[in-house]
Amino acid sequence: MSKITIIAVLSLLIIEIMNFAEATTCLTLETCDCCSAPGEQKDICNKGNTSNWRCTYGCIDGYYGGKCYNRCPEHCKRCAREFGVGRHTDYQKCYLCADGYYNGTGVTNCSTPCPTNCAENQCDKTTGKCLQGCTSNWSGDKCNVCADTWYGNNCDMSCPSKCKDKKCDRNGDCTTGCEKENFKKPQCDQCIEGKYGHNCHIDCPSNCAQNQCSKENGHCASGCKAHFKGDTCNKCSPGYYGANCTKRCGQCTSGNCDRNTATCGKGCRAGYSGDKCCVKNDNCEKCDTTTTCSKCKHGFYNESCNMPCPDGCAGPACNKQTGECDSCNTGYYGTHCSQECFENCRNSECDRENGECMECKAGHHQIGCNSTCPDHCLNGICNRLNGRCDDCMLGYFGPSCEHKCSKNCVNETCEQDDGTCLHECIDDNGNDCKEDKSK
Repeated sequence: MSKITIIAVLSLLIIEIMNFAEATTCLTLETCDCCSAPGEQKDICNKGNTSNWRCTYGCIDGYYGGKCYNRCPEHCKRCAREFGVGRHTDYQKCYLCADGYYNGTGVTNCSTPCPTNCAENQCDKTTGKCLQGCTSNWSGDKCNVCADTWYGNNCDMSCPSKCKDKKCDRNGDCTTGCEKENFKKPQCDQCIEGKYGHNCHIDCPSNCAQNQCSKENGHCASGCKAHFKGDTCNKCSPGYYGANCTKRCGQCTSGNCDRNTATCGKGCRAGYSGDKCCVKNDNCEKCDTTTTCSKCKHGFYNESCNMPCPDGCAGPACNKQTGECDSCNTGYYGTHCSQECFENCRNSECDRENGECMECKAGHHQIGCNSTCPDHCLNGICNRLNGRCDDCMLGYFGPSCEHKCSKNCVNETCEQDDGTCLHECIDDNGNDCKEDKSK
């Protein structure tokens, strides 16, 4: 016998001994307990030769060999009966697996458990396909995917209620979109950008950064746009005002101003004035913008109210833009009341525009009262424009009282216009009081 043959026989003996050690109560020479007994058969083994008897109809499930003493592999319900040269590994090939097991890819010993979620733990012994369907919430040929409307590692969680058709993947992400508009994937539990509320039907505050806000309360989740503040970004940041909070406040003490009017409620910083603290001086009463004044305090004018009104203005008030006086103090005229009335104007009063005296002081005439009245005007009064005397002193006549009345007139009184005697003549001087007969 060759060495190769001896080695092969020894290997078979070792395997037989190992299988013999695994035998159960069937391992006995007196009984045929592991032999199959179909129907009412009684002679299920041939014991004519004690050492060489064999089971006539094969083995019961789980055993193999001529005498059926050897166990099939674990989880194998039915395997090859014979064992010998050329077939010594056939016993490891299962023809029928025990419940709960099947031959997976490249496996013939029924060592692959049926998929965990097969109903009644039943699966096809070749493919592993679940034969009785799946346990609750599972689906698929091998019950390894979640049934519709379920997700999670154990498919024990319901798909989000807002998934369209209540369908989602294993992670709970909606696979067919969202049931209602304004919701967004993956789980349709958040509003699309720009919306909030239980049904995502309310617009986010317009000044939220990136148009994002909390679904629950509409608070701006990513902060505010430039120059806005507050949970809903409905207030201006310190130092800003206006509908869009883009305008800068004036020099308010607190740095803040009214959003609508820009007025400084707590006053101005040192050196600034106006209701909006718009100019750097103390001369503004009301501001037009946060940098220009619309109404100066009395005595000042121009955009910044830093020019004093002319001294001749009455009030003292002047036009804010030009500095022109509303009215002049007595003795002044001109748009800025900067020119003095003529010195001979009566009561120092003259026309506001051209400086003409309203009336002259006694003894003066002309526009500027700069000419003296004729010497013989009564009380020194003459017409302001032409210099004619209103009345003449006693004994004089003519437009300027430049002629003397005749000495022949009683009391030397005569008419101012033509010099005729007002009263009778002296007797010896003729009827016309002009001829002096004494000569």
